[in-house]
Amino acid sequence: MIQSFRNKLQGIFAVVLVVLISIPFVLFGVDSLFTSDSNQGEAAQVDGEAITETELNRGIAMQKQQMINRFGDQLPAEFLTDERWRTPVLEQLIEQKLQIIAAKDSGVAVSDARIDQMLLAEEAFKIDGKFSPQLYRQRLASLGYTPTSYKTILKDELVAVQLRQGIGLTAFATDSELTSSLVRAGQTRDFYFVTLPKASFAEGAEPDQAAIEAEYNDNSAQYMGPEQVIAQLVALDVNELAKNIEISEDEILAQHEQEVSVFEGSERRRAAHILVEDLGDGVDQAKVDEIAAKLAAGEAFEAVAAAMSDDILSAEQGGDLGFTDGTTFPEAFEEALAAMSENQVSSAVSTEAGVHFIKLLEIDAPQPPSFDSVKDEIRERLIQDKALAEFEELTLSFEELAYNAEDLSEVADELGLELKTSEWLSRSGAQDLLGNPKVLEAIFSEQVLKDRQTSDPIEISETQLAVVKVTDYKAPAVKPLAEVEAGIKLKLSNETILARQQEAAKTLQAEVSAGNDLETAAKAKGYEWNVVIASRKDNFQVEQQLLKSVFSIKPMSLPTFEELSLLNGDMQLIQLNGVTELAPSEVNAGDKEQLSAQVVQAEAARDFASFQNQLKADAKIEIFN
Repeated sequence: MIQSFRNKLQGIFAVVLVVLISIPFVLFGVDSLFTSDSNQGEAAQVDGEAITETELNRGIAMQKQQMINRFGDQLPAEFLTDERWRTPVLEQLIEQKLQIIAAKDSGVAVSDARIDQMLLAEEAFKIDGKFSPQLYRQRLASLGYTPTSYKTILKDELVAVQLRQGIGLTAFATDSELTSSLVRAGQTRDFYFVTLPKASFAEGAEPDQAAIEAEYNDNSAQYMGPEQVIAQLVALDVNELAKNIEISEDEILAQHEQEVSVFEGSERRRAAHILVEDLGDGVDQAKVDEIAAKLAAGEAFEAVAAAMSDDILSAEQGGDLGFTDGTTFPEAFEEALAAMSENQVSSAVSTEAGVHFIKLLEIDAPQPPSFDSVKDEIRERLIQDKALAEFEELTLSFEELAYNAEDLSEVADELGLELKTSEWLSRSGAQDLLGNPKVLEAIFSEQVLKDRQTSDPIEISETQLAVVKVTDYKAPAVKPLAEVEAGIKLKLSNETILARQQEAAKTLQAEVSAGNDLETAAKAKGYEWNVVIASRKDNFQVEQQLLKSVFSIKPMSLPTFEELSLLNGDMQLIQLNGVTELAPSEVNAGDKEQLSAQVVQAEAARDFASFQNQLKADAKIEIFN
């Protein structure tokens, strides 16, 4: 859904809405038109303004979900703890609060009318080109907002955006700075390079057995193997328990009948309202009386809503708020709506938001689904419910048996669970549960590894418990020669080949110093050679590792040589022949304009970072445990 929002949004509102959805530190609490305030614990205060634990917990939850979406099951369990994310998310919330306070103190403001206009124009809230109050409320509800809380957050974010833009507009780049940068970037270099292929120097490079054994004995610390264990594991897993549970047709039928009996609670009512808003000092009673009089005189509800409702977003739709299942609006609103018949208009109804005149537009009472259409779904739910119940029932026995067990096979046999025994296992892990970070941490803990006790129950997830026990141990030791011999042979061979390549490179350099050119010397020995003229740093036609090496050379005199060893074992001998600087008068105006935009953007980012740091230094920030 978030991606579809992004695809549809444009302009400054796009920036604001995407920020609101995707960045955790703007997930504020809901105090609004359709919910009541509650006393919430505070995580921090910034210049006297609170950041609540609710805001912080929402931010942490969003950050964890983003990590799961990005990395999936590959993410180590310790990355998903609340403790890990509490500090960085709270820092983000504090920075956001500082920006909003600074913007408001600077006189930056956004009117209600502007927010309403932006929301009405937003494509993400339209159906067939028209603003849909129902879609608007549904999408806000899915993110945990109500219209009033969402408008408040939009205002705060917009003033913060204007502050950032204002600071960004002060950044600039001087002409001399741009010219100097482009002169450096416009430097070109001329060079030869000769490739000395690994294969040409490999003959006879393999070491004899004596050299292999000498390397092994002289550098035994390099060939140490890790400590290893053989571990037992028994897991209590809801999904595994579910595989052995069968549900009869009668049980499914009974569950369906029960669900049908309570299905009447799914009735939805579509409401419209005319709102006289309470802005903190009471409602305009004269306006309430005028609306009541107009409705009593028979004026169309939709016309009165369009002309007089303080809820601008619904007013343009004749007051239409969309459907409610009985929980969307305040209690007094819902009670009045539940007692009405279609097209009936209520008398004045008071809530914390103000006074409402309510019209019931439509009653949607869907029929319960047929047995055949839902029986498979019901079966899966009943299986899962029974598996969860069995999991909870077995948990205490699982813990007690594991605590007293000399061998985990006793636990497995008693509870009918599978006993898993690893091969030799190191801290780098294995597959399945034995590779889980929490399991590995337990296996190599002092309790399990040193004291040889059974681990405490490991909560892998809400539906998985495991215990582990080490049954055998290998201390770190030098690996047998047979195990590392191939690696030693390769290492010594490569060292010999490299020494030969370096010697060949020195011979080529000596011939150039004696008056020959590199091309002639390379051809004489059958090496591949190439020449590159007037290459810039951004020349993507030249291999980037080679180009980086060429431009890292500091040419005290020319020609200058450099050796470059490649990942495939080949070597390249580089001869730098010339360096040409770009004259300031040759700087392209278009390049300067493009660079100016980049420099200004980078400068603006630095300026705002400095401004943010100063805000934090000057602010009174209290963080509560």
